[in-house]
Amino acid sequence: MDAARRNKSIKKHIGLGLIFRIGGIVANLMVIPVTLKLLGQEKFGIWVTLLTVINWVSFFDMGIGNGLRNKVTECLSHDDREKAREYVTTAYIVMGGAVVAAALVYLAISRAVSWDRVFNSKSVGGGDMYLLMGIVVVGALINFAVSLAIQLYYSVQKASAGSLGNFLSQAGTLLLLGYFLKFGSLSIKGVALINMGALVATNLILNWTFFKGHTFLLPSLRYFRREKVGSLVMLGGKFFVIQMATVVILTTDNMIITRLLGPEYVSGYNIVSKLFSLIIIGHGIILAPLWSAYTEAYSRKDGEWLMRNRRIMYLLMLPIVAGAALLFAIYPYIIKIWIGEDLGISRSLVALFAIYTVIYTWSNLHMHLLNGLGRVRYQLPVWVFQGAINIPLSIYFVRVHNMGVNGVMLGTTLSLVIFAIMAPVELNYTIGRVGAGKE
Repeated sequence: MDAARRNKSIKKHIGLGLIFRIGGIVANLMVIPVTLKLLGQEKFGIWVTLLTVINWVSFFDMGIGNGLRNKVTECLSHDDREKAREYVTTAYIVMGGAVVAAALVYLAISRAVSWDRVFNSKSVGGGDMYLLMGIVVVGALINFAVSLAIQLYYSVQKASAGSLGNFLSQAGTLLLLGYFLKFGSLSIKGVALINMGALVATNLILNWTFFKGHTFLLPSLRYFRREKVGSLVMLGGKFFVIQMATVVILTTDNMIITRLLGPEYVSGYNIVSKLFSLIIIGHGIILAPLWSAYTEAYSRKDGEWLMRNRRIMYLLMLPIVAGAALLFAIYPYIIKIWIGEDLGISRSLVALFAIYTVIYTWSNLHMHLLNGLGRVRYQLPVWVFQGAINIPLSIYFVRVHNMGVNGVMLGTTLSLVIFAIMAPVELNYTIGRVGAGKE
């Protein structure tokens, strides 16, 4: 794909991704008050914390999804369809084996865990929590196996498919939860079944549509290559370590709040998080097509395109800063219209979220582009260190300085600062070398 076609593809899928993502956001925003009304504030806090567990499990693919994405993009940029199919087949088989093994391990140890104590639950008993965790964990394990299709769509630079899948999943969840709110009631286990069922069903549909349009990549046992496991796992393992660090930084806040302060404090924190996630999601729509586009451009040594695109991405940070400042200014009005009640959210917490949003989007921009360029090893020690300090920082601010939920957000924000400073240096160095013909 030459530069003109690459730019056209990026613009097309940013546009489609924006449409689908807006639909997904609207559906998700509507799901929150519906779920809150179905469950009540404490059970809603438990459910939000369980969603964090889903996010954890979704990262436990050993990085194979991201490794597959890069490998397939590289193969197709050199028109090597057979090698690409070998990687696809190998990845699906390895992932399927990992899912079965992980599910068996979880089922073996889960009975020994007092899940009601883990989640500090007063309203959901131990037996119900055991069943609830089973639904969530096993469903999430199945989902990350079938979600390889999203990575394949990314690898052929059709990134909007991920946003389409999110929209279909959220819309299906909203319709079913809305039905039970209007015509009956629903337990927290029912909420989990609906959410996980919609997620898995959507990704199964994406698998079917992808392989229907790309039959030359359809997995087949005769294309399984044991030697490909090593290269997938080696590259994927590097992504996996980075993913684990980001999991710690980005998804442990709800659990920390639940354990240190109580699940009732999660609701307000989560509402603010959802509000600022609008900016993060919008920025993510723009970044989604760039990872594989950078991989292809790097494979073709197109330094001029890389340098031009980097400048554009830096300029796009200006509306990110403006958007975060605007949300900070008008958040009371948005929450009143959206939720319909005052959850006691402090202005200082919202200010911290605004700062976090800017730092996170800046970091995420560089992580996407460096991943696309294959500069994974450089990021490892930085992310590992940031992941290691995140939880201790949050606990320190909560317990020593009595900062409450503000302390958790401050710890998360400070954990991202190191990469935010160092990553631009590596990106500019790498692109400069490509432009000079040294890569």
